[in-house]
This record gives sequence, C-alpha cells and structure tokens, in this order.
Amino acid sequence: MYYIGGKANSDFDFDGLVADLLASFPASTVITDDYYADRLERNLTLARDNGWPLDSPSIECLKRVGTEHGLQRHISVAVSPSLTFDSRIDKLGVFMISGDNFNESDAAPLLDVLRRYPLAIETE
Repeated sequence: MYYIGGKANSDFDFDGLVADLLASFPASTVITDDYYADRLERNLTLARDNGWPLDSPSIECLKRVGTEHGLQRHISVAVSPSLTFDSRIDKLGVFMISGDNFNESDAAPLLDVLRRYPLAIETE
C-alpha cells in the first residue's frame, strides 16, 4: 500500500487540483462530489431503517468532521492501468492511498501534479 498526504499551506484551490488530476489522468473518475454529505446521508438512512438514534455519537462525529473539512471530493485517480489511488481532496489538503504491486516511481507523475499546489506532501 502507498500513501500520499498533503496538507494545504494556504488558500488551496482543491477544485482546481481535482480538474488537473482528471485532465492529467483521463481514466480517473469522480466517486462523489460531496463525500461527507453522501456519507452522512447513508448513515442517517441506515439509522432510520434500523430504528437507531439519529444523534448517535458516530453520526455527531461525522457531522463535526464534515463541518471541519467542508466540501470534499472523492475521486479515483488512475495514474496507470496498474496504479490507482483512492483520493479525497478538500480545503485542508489531500489523502490518497493505493493498493499493492507497483513501483514507487510509478507515482511520480501524480506527485508532479500535486507539487503544483501549496501542499506539504508526505509519502509512505
């Protein structure tokens, strides 16, 4: 597994980054335009369907974190046919993770795009 994180250093045009990623890696796809809103709705539906409280600690935590991050894009960045990153991008930065079985240098084109933005990038 390979991780790329990037904390935003200043005002960060995360939608610009999403557009650049989609243009640079055309096989990439948008999973959801609003990750936290979609996740919250799924959790509320699950709670309603099962008679669980709508103000449970997990739902309240999700609301709090969603408010902190704001609008978050969830995309699959296909760097190559064998390397895809599950990625979440918002005003605070980026979180990207891939599967196994690739050479670390294969991520270089993705890192090149990320370095165009005011992000403190770390990899692991």
